Amino acid sequence: MPNFYSPTGNYEVWEEKPDGYFTEEEWEAIKPPPQPPTVDDMQAVVKAAIQQRLDDFAQTREYTSISNAATYAVSRDAQFAFEGQYAVEARDLTWRTAFNILNDVASGVRPMPTVEEVMSELPELVWPDEDKKARKVK
Repeated sequence: MPNFYSPTGNYEVWEEKPDGYFTEEEWEAIKPPPQPPTVDDMQAVVKAAIQQRLDDFAQTREYTSISNAATYAVSRDAQFAFEGQYAVEARDLTWRTAFNILNDVASGVRPMPTVEEVMSELPELVWPDEDKKARKVK
């Protein structure tokens, strides 16, 4: 059976072309161009990528997420407490940096960067040496 596009762009199967419908070639010639993503769309993508980056980092120490790791900041186990506090600090510094970037975009100070550009501006995520008890995000 032939395929046709409805006036709203739905791809449908009909035995014959209904009035107001378009063949694939006709639709390609008249379809509206795709809309570029909005700043809100891009910010949502950036925020999701940042959250995934933080969660991936926490998972290198067997935590399920950065939020889960952060709950260990008050643990009675010294290693868990140390890692939990570092997770809190890394999360806070990462999000503060990210929101500063996004606020600059919203206020027109800079254009919306790509995800890769934002990631390059975020603090490095490296677990500190436990014997040194370094607690700052590098």
